[in-house]
Amino acid sequence: MSGLQLTALALFGCGVAATFSPQLFRELRQDSYRARALLNAFAILLLINWLRLSLPTSPDIHFLLISALTLTLGFRLALYCATAVLVLMSVVGMTPPAQLGINGLCFVLLPVLLTYLIYAIAFHRLPRHFFSYIFLCAFLPGALTLALSMLLAGQAYLAQGLYSEEVISQHYYPIILLMVFPEALLNGIIMTLLVLYRPEWVYTFHDRFYFDER
Repeated sequence: MSGLQLTALALFGCGVAATFSPQLFRELRQDSYRARALLNAFAILLLINWLRLSLPTSPDIHFLLISALTLTLGFRLALYCATAVLVLMSVVGMTPPAQLGINGLCFVLLPVLLTYLIYAIAFHRLPRHFFSYIFLCAFLPGALTLALSMLLAGQAYLAQGLYSEEVISQHYYPIILLMVFPEALLNGIIMTLLVLYRPEWVYTFHDRFYFDER
């Protein structure tokens, strides 16, 4: 591993470890709805990562769905779930193990943090409404997290010398423009369906805040 990869792995590991709470897992064993949501989210996220587009001349491309994951499971469980998927992908050889820290920072920790930050601001500072929850907490973070994650990852690839500046600027970054809206739309649709049909699975949504308030 290079110095950059080791540094990224240490930062990512510290970030995940800092959020660890044994109490959370004890509560999870007693909450069947949240446990079921976690299992379903893990399976869907694993499938999305497995169906990545592998290109011979540029980095792999795939949707994140981290915003929907964070809103559904909450900050900590979303971080653990996405980390477990990332580690599994490295173990089976779908992603280079040496890139675990960089991928973790770019595609897990940053999206989870940004999504939860936007949700917290919207929840505490803006009027609580169903449509504001979908658009401000799911649609908007979905677009922002994908764009920022791919921009940061591209810079990390350049710093490691894995790809040339021409490949990143002409073949990787332009893909962002094609993926931002679909990513945002997917997150918005997923959260709309969950809130309407499985609200008990969504940790960050409560009827008394978004429907019952006057």
